[in-house]
Amino acid sequence: MEIIRNCSHYSSIQVAVKLNQKDLPVRVIKSAFNQDGANTIRNEKAGILWYEKRLNSVLSAVVSLENYKNTYSRLELIYKNGSSGDLTLSLSRNYQKLYNALKYHIKIFAAGENRFSHGDYSIDNILFDGDEVTWILDWESFNDKLPREFDIVYCIIEASYFCYKKYGTLKRKDVDAAIELFKFGFGELKIPYERIIQAPASYMRKLFQDNQEVFGSQIKKYPIANCMQNDILSLDNFYAKNIRL
Repeated sequence: MEIIRNCSHYSSIQVAVKLNQKDLPVRVIKSAFNQDGANTIRNEKAGILWYEKRLNSVLSAVVSLENYKNTYSRLELIYKNGSSGDLTLSLSRNYQKLYNALKYHIKIFAAGENRFSHGDYSIDNILFDGDEVTWILDWESFNDKLPREFDIVYCIIEASYFCYKKYGTLKRKDVDAAIELFKFGFGELKIPYERIIQAPASYMRKLFQDNQEVFGSQIKKYPIANCMQNDILSLDNFYAKNIRL
């Protein structure tokens, strides 16, 4: 067993990987030792089962869930192979993965009358084979209370934020890539995007502020919800300077 996350990102959950005799990963183990973490783990199981139902999956990734007096929970999952998205790359270099992630999201979430959201739809939480999506990870914030555009805006703005923080700027090609992603995602949802892209980081921050009760203590792990207001204004400024509708 190897611990890969020990209550990091302000989480109450320890994440470990179980290895086989050849030191290959076969299981992911998520454990929590307080009520907040136990509730989050149970929520993750619900999200995975909902996701698998949308996929018409025969075999579940959920191996087992153990609970004890609402203060301890242990979720065992089948380990999924694949490469997660790389947020250290510029937004323009991540364009194809982001586009495919949005296309996949619309396929899974937009059909029917449901209003479910993943709640942390980052390419860092998505497994790819090349540029094609194979699986969605980390369903801890799965819910039916967020606006239906939340995941799409977050996916794009998070990539914008990490690009800005690494390179100190968003280039015209990065903003162009983001605008195309907004056009695609919002077009599929039939939501006007023009007003949002005038100040997309501020729009994302307001979504967090208006929906704090959905995330509880988990909200502390989201960079856009917790970064300095100057970062939000800088992101919006890069969009305003480079935007081409």
